[in-house]
Amino acid sequence: MTLPPVETVPELAEYPAFEMLQHLVPKLVAEDPKFAQLETAPTPRLLDEAFHAVLGRWSRDEWFVEGVERVGEFVARVRSGLDRVLRTQAAGARVAAVTSAGPIGVAVGLTFGIPEERMVRTSIVIRNASITELVFRSHNFDWQPDQLSLVTFNLTAHLDDNVTER
Repeated sequence: MTLPPVETVPELAEYPAFEMLQHLVPKLVAEDPKFAQLETAPTPRLLDEAFHAVLGRWSRDEWFVEGVERVGEFVARVRSGLDRVLRTQAAGARVAAVTSAGPIGVAVGLTFGIPEERMVRTSIVIRNASITELVFRSHNFDWQPDQLSLVTFNLTAHLDDNVTER
């Protein structure tokens, strides 16, 4: 079998996590004394809690930074990328997209029609190198829930058990 050439789809890139953290962690520290220790003695657990707090506020569009992609823009970008990829395929085609947890969460969220915040929240549980499989049943791409189905989510059976342990 000959594989087609690799194509980069910029719309399927991850949400701007580093930019969010850079600009919003200081706001988190200022608003919640629980996170003051981030400036002096951060721990992995506190860093994780801070990330989830910032991500939650960003995903609800409560916090944003001028020049940093907002959650609605992120979802629209990923949706646009999926749309572009699917529109270029023939009926019955198989497409593999290698991307990050955020875009996978959006794709799964679009499948079920869930709010943006839940799409981002879904991405938190996605494991590195996992497989999520969607089936699209129409050549008229319009994101109807009855045309897009989730077949597999977060599958890691292809990985060694030692790799998938948390």
